[in-house]
Amino acid sequence: EQRWLSQQFPGAVLDEFSLQEAPPGRRLVRYTLTNPRMAARTGCILWLRPGFFLSQPGRRYFTESQRRTPLQLGYDVPLLLEAEIELPAGARVIEMGASGSVTTGGAHFSEERQVQIEAAGAESPGTVRVLLRRRWQLPLSRVLPVDYDQMASNLRQVDPLEQGEIRVEVPSVPGK
Repeated sequence: EQRWLSQQFPGAVLDEFSLQEAPPGRRLVRYTLTNPRMAARTGCILWLRPGFFLSQPGRRYFTESQRRTPLQLGYDVPLLLEAEIELPAGARVIEMGASGSVTTGGAHFSEERQVQIEAAGAESPGTVRVLLRRRWQLPLSRVLPVDYDQMASNLRQVDPLEQGEIRVEVPSVPGK
């Protein structure tokens, strides 16, 4: 699992892994990982782009301005991703990126982003987490030329939603 994880999250170290049975035909895969390279730092700002498990239907299927023949969409394994990203102590989220949903022609995408702040204790600052919930479902389907423009317009909205940057202000480190 560490090898696969390293391909999805370069530099990550697997802390915990579990595989659980879910409703018939489904599995729940749970990873806990540490990845010091998940964000880029510029001064006191961390730039985090949650570029993992992207569906990218605009880039994958809808790059043409119009079609004269039907487009066959391949089946994608339905995805429900729930990521909890714990930020450094004293961090403050200054930009979350957009949440939103797109439903068209049997395809459904949604992305929800939230900030969760735990109260500070007597000896420790509060913990700040970014919660990201992403759903993607694309059934095997055929897009007729007459429907292409509308479906392309809708699904091209997904790519920027799931690639939206999260900006976080972190306390400055003395001496840097």
